This record gives sequence, C-alpha cells and structure tokens, in this order.
Amino acid sequence: MNRMEEYEAMLARMEDVPASDPVGKARARLRRRRRVLRPLAGIAAVFAVFVGMINLSPTALAACREIPVLKELAEALTFNPSLRIAIEHDYVQMVGQEQSKDGVTARIEYLIVDQKQVNLFYTLDSQTYTALDATPELNYANGDRLPACISSGGVYENGELRRITIDFVDEDVPDYLELTLRLRDNGSLFREEQAAPQETEAPQEERAYFTSFTFDLNFDPKYTAQGRTVELNRSVELDGQKITISDMEIYPTHIRINVEEAPENTARLKSLRFYLELEDGSRVETISNGITATGSERNPAVTSYRAESSYFYDADCIRLCITSADFLDKGREELYVNLRTMEHDPLPQGVRLCSAEETDSGWKLTFLTENSELTHVQVLSSTYHDLEGGEYYCGSWGSSFVHYDAATGQEMPEWGDETYYLDGFSEDEAVFQVNYSRFWIPDEPVVVELQPARDG
Repeated sequence: MNRMEEYEAMLARMEDVPASDPVGKARARLRRRRRVLRPLAGIAAVFAVFVGMINLSPTALAACREIPVLKELAEALTFNPSLRIAIEHDYVQMVGQEQSKDGVTARIEYLIVDQKQVNLFYTLDSQTYTALDATPELNYANGDRLPACISSGGVYENGELRRITIDFVDEDVPDYLELTLRLRDNGSLFREEQAAPQETEAPQEERAYFTSFTFDLNFDPKYTAQGRTVELNRSVELDGQKITISDMEIYPTHIRINVEEAPENTARLKSLRFYLELEDGSRVETISNGITATGSERNPAVTSYRAESSYFYDADCIRLCITSADFLDKGREELYVNLRTMEHDPLPQGVRLCSAEETDSGWKLTFLTENSELTHVQVLSSTYHDLEGGEYYCGSWGSSFVHYDAATGQEMPEWGDETYYLDGFSEDEAVFQVNYSRFWIPDEPVVVELQPARDG
C-alpha cells in the first residue's frame, strides 16, 4: 500500500466522525478535491490537511495512529512549530528513496527545504540491531565536503522517524547533495548503561561503523529560492556592549537575526535569548529543537541567531525582545587547568571544577554548572592544548541536569554536570578554550523596534 492509499484508508475509517466534530467539513472538502490532485501536489496536500486534522480531532489522531508513517510524522511535528506550519502550507518535498543491506533498511522519507536550510526526515529499520546510530556526511556533486552546520542528535527506536538539519551559513542551498549515513550499533552500550547507569557513554571512536548508505538528494528549485532579507541596522547596548542588529532573514523553516559587534567592546557576544513580537501581539520564540545559532571560524563571537518562522503569517516581526545574553570577556578565552592538583584559572560564572580523574585512556574532567536558563551553553569547546601548544580534541562529552553529592549521595538540583573525556592525553596540565565567561539578564526585556517594510 503506498502513501496515498494509506491516506484513503484513513479517510474511510473516519466516516463515523460526529457531525459536530470540526474535522468533518475538512474531510468533505478533501473528498471533493482529491480527484483533481496531481501525484506530487496531491501527496503534499495530504500532509497539509493531515496536520490540520490532528490538531482538531482526537478521532482523526486515533485513525492516524493505525498508519505507522503518519503516526511518526505527527510526533515529529509536535515540537517543531515552523516545520509544522510549513507542511500545513503544502511546503514539503516527498522522496521515498530506500536501500537495504547488512541487515538494515534505510529510507529517506521527505524534505522541507528553503534557501538556507534543509530538514531531512528518514528511517532506519532492522531485525538485527536494536539501537542504531547514524553519522551523516554531506558532499556536493563534485565530491567536496559540505561547509554547513549539521544537527542530527537523538536516540531513536527502530523504524522511528529521524531528522537531520543542514544549516547553510554563508551560501545558499544547492540543487543537489550527496548524503552518506554511516551506521554504528549502540545496542551493547545501552545494555551496559542499564546495568550500570552511573557510567557515561563510551567515546565515539570506540564504536566501529559497520555499514553505510549513500543517497542522491535533488532539491526542487521552487523551494530553494524561498526567503527574504530585511535590512535593519538597529543598535542596542547590552550590559555595556554595543550590538547592531544588521538584518533579519525570513525563511519558511526559520528566521535569522544577524548581529555585528562594535570593535571597542570589551566582551564578545556568545549567546542571545530573545523572542520576536508580531503586529497582532503574538510571539515568535527562538528555535528550541535544532540549530539555534551559528558563528564564523574567523570570529569567536556568535553572530547569527535562529527563531521560529513567521514566513507564512500575515504579519511582520516588529519587535525584538532580548531577555538574556552570554558574553566572553576579551582575555578570558583560555582556561588553564592542572589536572593533577586541580589548580585552575578563574572559571566562567556559574561553573565549578568538580573532579579530574586519570583513566586508562587519558583524563575525565567534570564541571558543575548552575542549573539556570542562563547557563545552558557548553562550558568548553572541543579543542584544547598542552603547554607546548600541541592540539587535542575531546573524545566525547556529556551533560546532565542532575548532580549527586559525592560524600552524601544527595541530589543537588541546583547543579548539573558537564563531563569531558580527554582521550590520549597524558600530560598533567592543559589549556582549554571556553565558550563564555559570564551571563547577563536585564530586569526587563530590552526591546529593539524593527518595523520592517513589507515586500511587494
């Protein structure tokens, strides 16, 4: 049974929906329309109306749960407002590419694409492996590696819908990409964690890839051309630092707020928390599930911030309301730590050094981080050095919002843990790159009037 047939079957099972149910009229309209829909447009419309129905009717949702793909799509949409609204507006590209080998079936389901971002949804299914981990690699048509920010984290069940977000910073989404999914089996690791939950996940390199899948992705140009830029040039002072909101990019999948710093600033902006206010008074929040901000290799500041999209709203974003920020003071970019004696440079605000333990593979370094909406930024970057300047990379790192006092075993809810694994590092002293030194919160949100002019 194909997707359209699944959808037809779902409609048939919904014939007994009460007349008072608001989905009834929508269903009737669908029955009238479906005869004239062409295949690709028809599939998009199926998903668009499906989203509206799951928001309106428990009966519709119950019917959807009988169709595995639609059930997963409903769950995927729950926490992604921009993508949900994009699909409601028929803004989806169906793919349906499938490959099977080495006991695994990989299937690329569909894409949500615009001028700057690709959201790819796929599944991995296996009767052999219980906990598959996929590492995506992306290349251009000529084989060059893709210079983009990629988000693909998460723990998934077999057959569950997975998401990869590919965020282009300085260039537009091309018409074609090659996606390779390299697979590891995490089943044994999860079993070990269940037996000894205090142990942290093993470093990535200890898990061998056992197979890979390569897919050719062709993007419809009508999607990759969608977006607009609004020039702003609005300046504001945040905790004594001058920040200029240079422009706002509005795309179907997200909004970008781009900022510039004044050369005379004594600190660099590392994180910004805000919301946008629309003409009707409603709010557009920042991205909470995906890529939240990007920077530049040439500039340690973070200069582009993501919010949910207002692209499909009949309203302009008229106010930027800043609620807090993180700064990295100039001259505080590095943190010296003596792993043997626990001596260290001043730590970022809200951070304590908890322990440094020598292991068979190197060192395990743990910080306590104050549990606050202001301190969710990762303390250290992945790169660090020895005193001679030799460069190393953290084998892995992990965080937890729960910390237990080592002496008493009591939970300390005001603190969380951040643990870094310094695999292959045999020295006693290290110099780390920190991501921030302090955070700031105003008594009231700092409001920047945007009032962009409408296009066309």
